[in-house]
Amino acid sequence: MYGDAAFLPELYADGQKNYVPDVETISTFFGAHQNKDGSWYYGHDETIPKGYINRVKAYGLVDEVNAILSMYLPNPVLFGGNTAPGKFDTLSFGAIKDGKLKAGANASDVLCFIFQLLTAPSPGILNGVSSLATGTLELVLSKVGTVFTNLGCPAPLNGA
Repeated sequence: MYGDAAFLPELYADGQKNYVPDVETISTFFGAHQNKDGSWYYGHDETIPKGYINRVKAYGLVDEVNAILSMYLPNPVLFGGNTAPGKFDTLSFGAIKDGKLKAGANASDVLCFIFQLLTAPSPGILNGVSSLATGTLELVLSKVGTVFTNLGCPAPLNGA
């Protein structure tokens, strides 16, 4: 969710407004309109704002992760999952230790962590369920894998 929250304002910021995200511009893209009581409704009229000026500089993965970190770090949420009623197990893998980002983690650390998660072998119990996903993952990694290795991420052992 941090990714969505970071990506949308950056993507839809208007050059006419010094690339500062604002509700008027973003809501126009989504056909969102505000009622007098402050609630919102969908008006079925998504459009590009009149005179909209797109970003000059491309918005990349490192920019996105830096934006996510700026939101996440002040209010961290543990990484992990419920494993039984009343039991939450934290994750310790890559840039995460005991459910928290390691001190000093940066965008490259987080991107390498994501790369490791994407390329990690799946448990055998998922055979048959994950075969389609594995094929799709291999295709995606063949196209974007160099992005991660160019950031200094270690190559996965499974050769992806």
